[in-house]
Amino acid sequence: MAAEVVSADITILVAIIAGSVSIITALVTVLVSNYQWKKDFLLKFEEPELLFLRLRVEHRLQTYPAVFKLLGAIRDSDPVEIQKDSLKANPGQLLPVATELEKHLYGEAGLFMSFDTRSAVLKVWEDCHLFQKEKIAYEDLIADFFFARRYLRADLQLDDIKMIKSDVEKRKDQRK
Repeated sequence: MAAEVVSADITILVAIIAGSVSIITALVTVLVSNYQWKKDFLLKFEEPELLFLRLRVEHRLQTYPAVFKLLGAIRDSDPVEIQKDSLKANPGQLLPVATELEKHLYGEAGLFMSFDTRSAVLKVWEDCHLFQKEKIAYEDLIADFFFARRYLRADLQLDDIKMIKSDVEKRKDQRK
């Protein structure tokens, strides 16, 4: 008799647990589908301008890391003489960087770049070719790579644009 009571208690407990799991699963399913419905609804009725801005930032986040990595070919924080000597010994080493930058400039990344950013990256592309022909100073090469990285970060709103503009002005004054 005691075994039957324990068996019945266990059966009732298992039924309660199974029922609870079913209810929790149903609630989670409803919540998830409700969240997805709201997300889809908002996408359909979001202001076109806001939708474009959001999609532009998403595309930038997907495409800019590769461009940023290429712009790391010339760094402004390395021991300048070591990098300079390496480049002077083999100025053609920047041509593969220029080739890859060109693909990005005329690909998805370039499509979503702001005008200033695209201009800065295009300037770096040009600098890579000019440096091979010894028609640009090493210091100008460093500065242009630096600014292109800053503009990429500004497109992603990772830097204060006022700081970038003041840096640009300082560097231009230094070049004069």
